[in-house]
Amino acid sequence: MEKISSSDTTVNNRRIASVIGCFIADAAAQPLHWNYDLKKLDEIVGDKPMEFWNPSRNPFYTLPTGRNTVYGDHIMSLLKSVYTAKGFSAEEYAKELVNMFGPDSDYEKQPLNAIVVDKDVKKKLPIEGPWRSACVKYFLQNHLGDGQENNLDKMKDMHAVVPVVPIVAVYAGKENMLEMVEASIRVVLTSQKAVSYGLAAARILEQYILYGEKADNALDVVIKELKNPERKNPTPLDATIADEFQAVINAKDIPHRKAATEVFKNQCYVPEAFQSTLHCLINTTDYCDAIQTTMRAAGCTSRCSYVGACLAARNGIECIPDDWKMKTNCFDSTLKMMQELCK
Repeated sequence: MEKISSSDTTVNNRRIASVIGCFIADAAAQPLHWNYDLKKLDEIVGDKPMEFWNPSRNPFYTLPTGRNTVYGDHIMSLLKSVYTAKGFSAEEYAKELVNMFGPDSDYEKQPLNAIVVDKDVKKKLPIEGPWRSACVKYFLQNHLGDGQENNLDKMKDMHAVVPVVPIVAVYAGKENMLEMVEASIRVVLTSQKAVSYGLAAARILEQYILYGEKADNALDVVIKELKNPERKNPTPLDATIADEFQAVINAKDIPHRKAATEVFKNQCYVPEAFQSTLHCLINTTDYCDAIQTTMRAAGCTSRCSYVGACLAARNGIECIPDDWKMKTNCFDSTLKMMQELCK
């Protein structure tokens, strides 16, 4: 592909669109997040549009429609830290994570949601309010220093993938993009799988931000990158990831719902959850269709956030319906921050 200036106006518009598209997709999917039973999901929605479903039919937690999931709030913590520091700062990022998820947040209200859950707490679902994921709990345990042993160094879920969006949006096309992505991942997750898949996700999204519609071969480009012995920020899992990405391309013609639930196993962990994400991405270039398709495959709809980021970057912010923007609580504040960061 031709060289392109990282400060090009069109590229800056794509930077903004990618972050907006990410948050809107996450909010659109939130009321039906973590529905794993396809039959029950079909009974709930039928053939109706699924975005911004009201009232919530999330089996784990209930939030007002328009609010983001724990993944969206994780991404927002990173975006706010970048906005405040005018670039990536691990210290500012950790501070924003504690502000968003810590003891003084609304994530603290439910006993089942405690940073360390009392073994005698009864599990009654769905809870009212946001859900504090295991990854977030482990981060808080380590950061706030309560001495609780946990498996954060083994975590390999989509918290490694979707939060790369604001970092890639700000640093795409710059020499230190992958370095900043890796540093941001390691604030929360330290496992080799988390770092490797987060970097691979960053490489793909960067293609969409830099090249827009010309990035429809992004997966092929990144497979080639991951096999290049001279690549930047190499990891020991790159060859394996390249093969897993090739498996996605090989499965392109399988209907997405079948691919997501039977081939790549619909859950929250990489590589399968990310392979499912990419399978949708290579099968449609339409933003709304991609979000709907991902949601109809059920499971962890954090996949929507990444698909939304890539396709909003590809197609421009105009591809997102105005009513979707208005239904997303964080739309105005996110747009303001990204416009400031991209000046």
